Amino acid sequence: MSRLHIKIAIIALIPVLIGCKEKALESKQLDTFIKFFGTSDLEVGYDLKATADGGYILAGTQTRASGSDIYVVKTDRFGNQEWTRNIGGSSNESAASIVIDTDGNYVVAGYVENGSGNRDVYLAKIDANGVVWQSTFGGAENEEGADLVLTDDGGYAVAGYSTDASGDQNALLAKFDGSGTLVWTKDYGALGADWATSLLQKSDGGYVLAASTNSYSAPGLDNTNFMIVETNAIGDEIDRLTYGTTESNLNPHIDIDNSTGNYVVAGTNVNSGAGTSQIFYFTCSFSNIHSIGSQATLINSTFDNCTDLIVDTENTFLLTGNRDLAPAGSAERQFSTLYVRIGNGDTIEETVGSNDASNQTGHSIVETTDGRVAIVGSNDEVSLSGMMTLIKLSKTGQLSQ
Repeated sequence: MSRLHIKIAIIALIPVLIGCKEKALESKQLDTFIKFFGTSDLEVGYDLKATADGGYILAGTQTRASGSDIYVVKTDRFGNQEWTRNIGGSSNESAASIVIDTDGNYVVAGYVENGSGNRDVYLAKIDANGVVWQSTFGGAENEEGADLVLTDDGGYAVAGYSTDASGDQNALLAKFDGSGTLVWTKDYGALGADWATSLLQKSDGGYVLAASTNSYSAPGLDNTNFMIVETNAIGDEIDRLTYGTTESNLNPHIDIDNSTGNYVVAGTNVNSGAGTSQIFYFTCSFSNIHSIGSQATLINSTFDNCTDLIVDTENTFLLTGNRDLAPAGSAERQFSTLYVRIGNGDTIEETVGSNDASNQTGHSIVETTDGRVAIVGSNDEVSLSGMMTLIKLSKTGQLSQ
């Protein structure tokens, strides 16, 4: 072969070799990571979704000395920041949940402080250029959004709580149309404090709320309990379940396990007398929420709490929350992000974080497009400082796979 032919062959191979190198690097980058977003202020991530391009959209709060704004971060599939948005004005705002609409834009829900200093439900749609529209709902007292779903008619439903003039707090469901206009609201509860933390829309157009209740109790339960409320398409209550342990049961989250025809509910079981808390979960039937399936309390630490739950494509239960790693009797908290996987005959519990002064906290979890999991939270919100975190793990809870 002539030298000319050899040169041509080498040149022809260069793009192939470069492509192989890029693919190898990309594959490595896709595995697992921890990323941080923010400034010298406090940034906390409360919700996230996987985007169509393999990346992530994160929503939470940025708190400065002057107040707080909604803080939204878009990343690529490697967790690298693509853009950020601060949403808010002169009042304090915070995001609790985010969804991706049918146009690929983003809608966040949370609260905004009104002129009297109380909170109103806040909803805002944003695209690449900023805020498209924003909407609020509230009266003279406090209302707050905790979870948001995109409804089958192209609108939105927000679950949270509302407070009346007498100070009575009820679980809230508010329906908005696709332009952010309020359509209707419904309250659930009685004379005790009740608040919703998780929401699903059913296949028949109705809704299922997971809430905490002090208004109702099941036999033998006289503390705060989990409350599951089923409604029709216009929010009228059609069934209600109160359930839990003999301790206080707080902030449940709910998802659907289609393989069994069950709802899965998980939250935090607090024993205030002993100063401990654990994760508690149970399942109940689609057709009859009073038909309880499996249940368990996970007692592998003195202080665990659950902040989110999903059922993945393998029909396993994936939970995130926080675990206190401080020695028993310590006055200082030493939180680490907690990841729990329940299914396939076993339970995996892993913590992500360090044993130094930093407190890792996890608030929301998603299954990624490549079959792993991602968790959003903060690396030190306990000390009122720190940055928003995005953690990507293997399904077994490892950062090295």
